[in-house]
Formats: sequence, structure tokens, C-alpha cells
Amino acid sequence: MGQQTISLGTAGTNSGDTIRDAFDKCNDNFGEVYSKKADAGYLLDPTQIIVTPGDFCPNGDNSYYNVALNNYGGHAIVKSSSLEMVATFVIPRGFTVTHFRINCSHTINTKIYECMITNGLAVQKGSGNTNVEINSTDFDSDGAKYISIYVGTTSTAHQIYGGYIKITKS
Repeated sequence: MGQQTISLGTAGTNSGDTIRDAFDKCNDNFGEVYSKKADAGYLLDPTQIIVTPGDFCPNGDNSYYNVALNNYGGHAIVKSSSLEMVATFVIPRGFTVTHFRINCSHTINTKIYECMITNGLAVQKGSGNTNVEINSTDFDSDGAKYISIYVGTTSTAHQIYGGYIKITKS
């Protein structure tokens, strides 16, 4: 069903949809939206989560430096070679992570972890290098898990451009 538009008619003429017909259209429109909500995925994309340079934070190494974006936000860099980058994402309930890819100026080691919101535990679910799609051990979201992506930068010249996490309905 497509969107049903309420006919307002012309002011002062009693034309257009009746109140009952108008609210019937509202109910139909909202019913369609709610029926698709379960298949919506992440930001209404049921196949992937986009990873942007701004999603990354520095890891907790002993440094006062941080991660910076270039002037237009096109890439992230660490401000100290002693830092690596980490990004976290919530996986929509009822979806499974299958693959991920991080795009970078250099080939760098990257890993994906399944993390628990209840106790901070993290289990590695995949690893490889940037600039290629990496298979992750499938893991489902149950409302108590999120994922963390680690990128092992070793130079301030390493630029992170972004990437994606592939998801599928469980």
C-alpha cells in the first residue's frame, strides 16, 4: 500500500475527506510504518551500518592526544602514533553481523569485537586488514550486546575514511 493522502478540500465548502475517512487513512499509514519497523535495520537500512570517520575515538593508551577529523570530515587521524582507533555500534535487535570493512590510506590490522553492556566483556569475532571485506563470526543482537571495531594505527599518517558493517535479519 502506498501513502494515503487526506483530501482537505476547499476551505468553507465542506469538501474533502470526512473526519472518519481521514483518520482511517491515518491508521492505514501508521499501520504500514509499524509493520515495516521490525525489518528496518539500522537507520532504516536492513543490510548495513555505515561507519564514518567521526565514529572513531582514541583507545585508552597512556596519551593526552586524540583523534582528529580533517577540515571537511573526510578522514580521521590519530594525533599520536601511540594511539589506535576504536568505534562502537549498536546492532539492531533481531539482526546478525556477518562482515565488516574499514577503508584506510594504508593496510592496517583491524578487529571486530562483540561486547556486553552488562559487564564490559569483549570477544573477538573477526580480524584482518583494512581495505578488504572481513568475515566476522556471526553474532546476533539480543539487546545486551554491541560491537566494537578496533583499527591498529601506528602512524599519524594513517587516515581512516570509513567503512561498513553488514547485517542480516536473524
